[in-house]
Amino acid sequence: MFTLPAKVRRKKHAFISIRSQLARRNLLRQSLLFYSELRDFIATRAIDDAGPGFMRYLSIGRDGELDIEFGYMTGRLHPCGGPVRSGMLPSGTFVSAEWTGAYEKLPEVNAMLPGWARHSGVDLDITETDDATYYGCRAEIYHMTPLRTQDPSQYRTEIILLTRPSSDSSAAEREA
Repeated sequence: MFTLPAKVRRKKHAFISIRSQLARRNLLRQSLLFYSELRDFIATRAIDDAGPGFMRYLSIGRDGELDIEFGYMTGRLHPCGGPVRSGMLPSGTFVSAEWTGAYEKLPEVNAMLPGWARHSGVDLDITETDDATYYGCRAEIYHMTPLRTQDPSQYRTEIILLTRPSSDSSAAEREA
């Protein structure tokens, strides 16, 4: 089930993540490894404010190479080391929609959001170059995962895309 897209305001949100550049065909294998490593990091440091997992797409190359962060939301910034880093998802207005169902449909769901935004006159924070597409913030947030249910029809994923601030937005609103 796919919810209708909507524009929503989001506050900054802390996270821990591992960043990687990889071919799309390696996404599943690498996500299993990186999320396992992040869960071990959370457990060994007794981080008790870890929330849902996410994948943040920083860029997608014309050759299909992904520059991506695999992470978990946290309640605050945490000291990190090695491949694990701490950061903040930006605040702003996002286009958001939820998909409930198997992950295999996520590429189609992701493809629908930019089309909806264009049709609705929403300017997404996306930069196209000859080599890649870069995102201000594009993420899949996994609210219900295989760690909590074995039924793929119950997986719940929120897809968010940052919009560009409109020219009539105040600086304070963009910094919120």
